[in-house]
Amino acid sequence: MSGRSSIGRAVIIEAAIDLIREGGWEKVTARNLAIRLGSSTMPIYSSIGSMEDLRKEVTAEGWRRLDDAQHARRTENEALDLAVGFVAFARAEPGLFRFLMRGQAHMDLAISKLAEKPEYEASLGRESSPIHMIFRQLDASGQRSDFVLRSWIFAYGLAELVAGGQVEMDDAEIIRHLEAAGGAFYLYEKAK
Repeated sequence: MSGRSSIGRAVIIEAAIDLIREGGWEKVTARNLAIRLGSSTMPIYSSIGSMEDLRKEVTAEGWRRLDDAQHARRTENEALDLAVGFVAFARAEPGLFRFLMRGQAHMDLAISKLAEKPEYEASLGRESSPIHMIFRQLDASGQRSDFVLRSWIFAYGLAELVAGGQVEMDDAEIIRHLEAAGGAFYLYEKAK
């Protein structure tokens, strides 16, 4: 191992994300990072602080990447783009997706979003998170709760299937399934 005394935070975070892709957060240890980076563990702790600090930074970076995927234009419907981006991210980054959706990483962000804490949105450099955008649209129409819950269950389930490799779908097929489910949920709400 080299005696490099300084390794940038971004390099360490990217190495941790690579380890998550290979085996989940359990694979992210100071020793494994040092091996990956060709250094001792000292520069890791010097640059990042603790492993808990690293987990928080990796979580924030993962959410930024998910948010970017959700804001990519794929259709003419922003709400549909959010759902398609969510599933497409799960397909492209199954390890990182599962890390974000599990345990405290997911709960910290979900609570932050739902409580409308501005620090989450400020950390992304965007005015509005995906969840806020959907909630605002549906609040205006009075159809928030059941429609959002059903849509979320379907999109999340589809993302889990794609991330787990149980089904393979390109963007066009993801769009087709999400549009069909969303249309069915909408019609169900209108018929009630």
